[in-house]
Amino acid sequence: MTPLILLIEDNISDIELIQTAFEEAAVDAQFMVIRDGEEAINRIHDLAEVGTPVPDLVFLDLNLPRASGYEVLAAIRSKPEFTSMPVLVFSTSNHPLDRTRCLAGGATDYLVKPPHFEDLLTLVNVVTQRFLKVEA
Repeated sequence: MTPLILLIEDNISDIELIQTAFEEAAVDAQFMVIRDGEEAINRIHDLAEVGTPVPDLVFLDLNLPRASGYEVLAAIRSKPEFTSMPVLVFSTSNHPLDRTRCLAGGATDYLVKPPHFEDLLTLVNVVTQRFLKVEA
């Protein structure tokens, strides 16, 4: 079954890099891309009401327009349907307080965006094996 990845990211270059890294890792994934925090919160509420499709994994940027990644994370974790869904905060910030706040808010993990594509590819392979349970 093809995993569904909810990618909440406003930077088009980062969106393309993440999708390319999954392709290069030979992971057949479907992406639902949302480019602002308010839209993400609305979509989370809609998915909880309808019940499908529930993403297999969420990549969440912190710095989003109209609502922050912290607010999106809170919306996700407020829905019982999404308590076991892995939410990976994927940010340029390596500040320990950001990491602590996200993990305390229910993030499954906090990942700093790597500076090189090869590092992103390695990260995608690890994430795929750990959270999607498919071989990359």
